[in-house]
Amino acid sequence: MKKMILLCVCLAGLNAMGQQRVFKHPGISYTQADIDRMRAMVDVGQEPYYSAFLEFKESRYTTYRDYERPLPVHEGQPVIWDNPNLWLDEFGQVAFHNAMMWKLTDETSYADKAVAVLNRYAPVRSIKPYGTNCLDASKATMLIEAAELLRDYEGWKPEDQQGFKDFLVSPGYSTVEDYYAKYSSSDTLENRVTVYWNIFQGDPGRHGNQGLYGLRTLMAMGIYLDNDTIYERAYRKLLSLSHRQDDLPYPKGPKIPHGVQSHVNDEYYILYDASKITVGEEKDYGYDDELKYWIWENGQCQEASRDQGHIMDGMCNMVDIARTAWNQGDDVFSAYGGRILQGITYAAKYNYGWYNREQMKNKYWPEEELFEPTVENGQFIRRMARCARWEGLKINPWSEGNQTDWTRGKQFHSPGTMWMQYKVRMGLPADSLLWVQRAFDVKKAEDGSMPGGLLDYRTVWMAGDGGTFVDGRHVSGLPALPGTIRAVDYDFYSLAANGEGLTYHDKGTEKCKLYRTDGTVEIETVGDSYVVTGMEDGEWMNYSFTVAKDGYYRIWADAEVSVVGGALYAAVDNGTAVGGELPVGQGFQEHELGVLRLRAGASVLRMTVKGTDNAVRLRSIRVEETARPSEETDYVWNSRDYSTPIGKGEILTDQSDKLLVSNRYASELVPTFTVVGEPMAYHITSDKLYLAIHGVNLNMVAFQEATYRLPGGMDDETKASTSGQAATYSVKGCGAGGDEQLFVWQLDSSANRRIEPLLGDCYAEGVEAYTLKGLCFAVNGESLYKDTRIDDIGFYTLEELMARYGEDLKDTPLTVPRISMECEGSPAVYRIDGTRVPVDTSGPDWRVALPGGIYVVDGKKLVLP
Repeated sequence: MKKMILLCVCLAGLNAMGQQRVFKHPGISYTQADIDRMRAMVDVGQEPYYSAFLEFKESRYTTYRDYERPLPVHEGQPVIWDNPNLWLDEFGQVAFHNAMMWKLTDETSYADKAVAVLNRYAPVRSIKPYGTNCLDASKATMLIEAAELLRDYEGWKPEDQQGFKDFLVSPGYSTVEDYYAKYSSSDTLENRVTVYWNIFQGDPGRHGNQGLYGLRTLMAMGIYLDNDTIYERAYRKLLSLSHRQDDLPYPKGPKIPHGVQSHVNDEYYILYDASKITVGEEKDYGYDDELKYWIWENGQCQEASRDQGHIMDGMCNMVDIARTAWNQGDDVFSAYGGRILQGITYAAKYNYGWYNREQMKNKYWPEEELFEPTVENGQFIRRMARCARWEGLKINPWSEGNQTDWTRGKQFHSPGTMWMQYKVRMGLPADSLLWVQRAFDVKKAEDGSMPGGLLDYRTVWMAGDGGTFVDGRHVSGLPALPGTIRAVDYDFYSLAANGEGLTYHDKGTEKCKLYRTDGTVEIETVGDSYVVTGMEDGEWMNYSFTVAKDGYYRIWADAEVSVVGGALYAAVDNGTAVGGELPVGQGFQEHELGVLRLRAGASVLRMTVKGTDNAVRLRSIRVEETARPSEETDYVWNSRDYSTPIGKGEILTDQSDKLLVSNRYASELVPTFTVVGEPMAYHITSDKLYLAIHGVNLNMVAFQEATYRLPGGMDDETKASTSGQAATYSVKGCGAGGDEQLFVWQLDSSANRRIEPLLGDCYAEGVEAYTLKGLCFAVNGESLYKDTRIDDIGFYTLEELMARYGEDLKDTPLTVPRISMECEGSPAVYRIDGTRVPVDTSGPDWRVALPGGIYVVDGKKLVLP
């Protein structure tokens, strides 16, 4: 179990004074590894990336036509004085969407559109410097995100890129003189400050979310400008640290109110007159726009007495700030015992709990007692804001300033980002993420798509980022296979957080000091190579990669085996491993581990050592494309054999090789999709008479098509059913939790002559075995707002079927022979659905009492016309 680490560990990413931080580029919200992963999945149509990509491509920001609209002009000079939501944020989204589209497609028309947007800002030297100026200027965040993605685009001229940089820090950058005090003015043309000088102090006079948006922009600006002083100004203020000694100090304090201003919402908070507040002389005092002052020790937000909308959006902004820091090797997520997750949980309990029960009538989960924090029950803290303008009295379900607009029940706009960070990247236990999971589920249900399906989605082993290291610094990017990966280039996690159990497992506790310093995996040099050494039983390392096409790939390990009993195994995306014990030899040699079937796109390879400790040293892993194994293998359930055609629903195979999961929930209609298994070459004996499909949230499964080859045949044969064959036996509400479903097809004609079995020829007299080449099913989910999951598609003998699913099948005719043999006297009669018929069979004419149909009597089928 991963635990949140203390603040002191979070600071590990900070450089010593005077040492220039080397930034990772791109590295604000997305790294090169992120882009490689997205692009690889989009290129081959993998879900949920592809559907989300199509939405991203057709969004109003990507297709925005009026992107060259002139900026506002005052006396001939372009200024941004009003409507920053349009002139900074909306156009920033246009630039970002098109910059990302260029990254994902290489189509320069997208990049050129983004550049055209950014170039318009070069002459701007005035952004309104008063009022909500920090919040207003922070709207430039997405412009900076776009610029970061375009920094290496040849079509963005160096002089134009410099013009955009100058715009960000006008009238110039200084660490010794406060240019805001010197050059800001309420006069539109006399004012000389733009983005940096409006946000560099956060906002000490307002609710914390406004300054926090400014810190996010400040952090992004530091990365884009390669200015570690700007980056650390944001980072240190966020964590309430003192300013760098080579930079300007943070605002003084404390602030003390002198007088109360009446307000309609005085039931929820006291509002103090801002004009009567005095300010102390303590430097770097710390205001509400810092993590521990915006999210308090119980998870309560400083703005809890204001409204809920600002809280829910602000929590998403906190996650975005922390993700940016994470991409640069710093861990804000774990600061103050995981304060951000505390805030998310508190806000989600209050809002989603009410939303589910009161507005959705318990549609998403069973009714629970509402979370109603009060001073009296100890769940609400009455406290003065650090800015001294508000004192919260109780939590406010209304909008600030009135009691007519209800805000309780607001939702997070990006729960996908939260879920992927905490669940996949940090591996936190499920019980700590209940409300993140619920927020994610609600978003998935109501949008009808996977939250963050393009920009944030990660598969089960994607906790880290691929890449290599140069001078101890991680260079982000996923290697493309076929090819070779150096063993020491296992996935990077974080400089400040421990990747143990997430990107690697190593029994040692001492950080490595050679080649890379982010993990405890032992590394040493052999000749001019770095190798992984000191490998003990059960240790493993993850390697993210891309592959351009589906197929079979042979895995080789360049390893030295010095002691008998050392073994290596390779697996992909929580799948079945190949490998085994390696022979002892002299020096490093390539050892074949086996063949894996890989799906096109991005995946994670895991190398695991077993057996004797310190027997193996690993230098590299080589992956080569190979032909399908010529030898026919016995059928084994592997979800990677299955897929869904485009337009036929979306099933994900990325959680395990034993699990298919629906990409979408349905809100108005149940999930419907087609599952196709091909190409296959499985040997199946004719005693395996039963095909079973088991899962959760399955309402109907129809067997539509089968492809096979009979013994001695030269060609494959395909049989199809336009409507699909219903299962011979179906059981709902089975399993320990009563929420599972089982469908069984008897593959010959003996069970029901009204159905022509698609595989009937394979079970004809004299056929002992056949080769399965493909299957196709139509699947409908049962419950709305719930994943449809399939965890078995298997071929069984009756004994194997009963051994695995006997308890679920106890009321079906499959168990009638055993039951009837236990009856004394006259045999029992069962309908084909397994229910017993109350008829006395002791007399000679008992059949007359039965209507026409198919029955099972004494273990034998009885057909009555």
